[in-house]
Amino acid sequence: MDKLTIFFDLDDTLYDRRIPYERAFYQFFGGAYTEKLPQAFNAVIHRGYEVFTAAHTGRITMEAMHIYRHQTGLADVGISITPDEALRFQSLYAEQQRHITLSDTMCRVLDVCKNRFAAVGVITNGGVASQTGKLKSLGMERWVPAQLVFISDAVGVMKPAPEIFRMAQKAAGGGPCLFVGDSCTQDIAGAAACGWQTIWMNRRGEAPGDICPSCTVTSEKALLDCLQTIADNPMIELRAISEDNFRECLLLRASVENEDFVDPVTYSLAEAWVYYQDTRPFAIYSDDTIVGFVSMYVGEDNYQIINFLIDDAFQRKGYGSKAVKLCIEYLQREFSACRISAPVKMEHIAAQEFWIKQGFCLSDTIEDGYVFMRLFLT
Repeated sequence: MDKLTIFFDLDDTLYDRRIPYERAFYQFFGGAYTEKLPQAFNAVIHRGYEVFTAAHTGRITMEAMHIYRHQTGLADVGISITPDEALRFQSLYAEQQRHITLSDTMCRVLDVCKNRFAAVGVITNGGVASQTGKLKSLGMERWVPAQLVFISDAVGVMKPAPEIFRMAQKAAGGGPCLFVGDSCTQDIAGAAACGWQTIWMNRRGEAPGDICPSCTVTSEKALLDCLQTIADNPMIELRAISEDNFRECLLLRASVENEDFVDPVTYSLAEAWVYYQDTRPFAIYSDDTIVGFVSMYVGEDNYQIINFLIDDAFQRKGYGSKAVKLCIEYLQREFSACRISAPVKMEHIAAQEFWIKQGFCLSDTIEDGYVFMRLFLT
């Protein structure tokens, strides 16, 4: 299996841009409005996102973007400034961004990535001069080669468009990639659409919405721990069945099939096609290698993991337990499941023991020779 290449977003991922913003805020306002600073930062960032694409595609000027995000963002929290003052604030903010540094923890993150993974790169939206200046201030040349730096204004395409991720993957040799970013819509969605694993750097504790990252962290220390775990243990994830992977699914084999304990994948896919409204089939991947299959029933508020197998070649590696956890998280996140069932053949004692280890318990419900294991969630 090829090693992962790790790509990072720049702003609010490699460094916390709240730090230069706070310094500019104190320079501009002195001791005034300090109680509004956290809300002001969030509002200005949000307003900036609203016009970022327009500014970087030439529909409005960069000056207009800066006026809009600072003036409107501050107005959102009850602070009034003029257009000229907004530009002065931007000048102070830009000056502070020239002095950004990596934290000691982030340096350790990058050391782990350089030493344990195939390569390290950066994919960032923004202007060439501003983003190149930030990378230089952070000393990123220590970890990232120039050929793996992708700045939207330089390559002519912005995240979340898949093209910029494909460019980066090609430059990295075409192997599996993982993206670390702070924006679910721009970073996580774009990378996931290209089949990449993703880590959401959620510094602000925001809600993910409908986008599902492979992993979510809320601090640089948690990111370090996550990447060290991935380096030591391949990441497990569920991927939707598609024309790109259904043939691989058909090749999966588990010894329990021969004992009539688990339906063949062919049967499960046919069942999912017939009962498509209430069935969710997924391939189970370790990094970029398919290792198993699972099908879940989601109809009538009766959530079930109805077919679950790990290929013979990948058993006893801990993949099953990790995949079950992902199934539980999926049913909770997508359907607010409070009870999950796993029907198991009554004579399949080993499978019952497996589900008990995952937190399930035996129930009194038995149908057609299957005992229903239950997991109750709060």
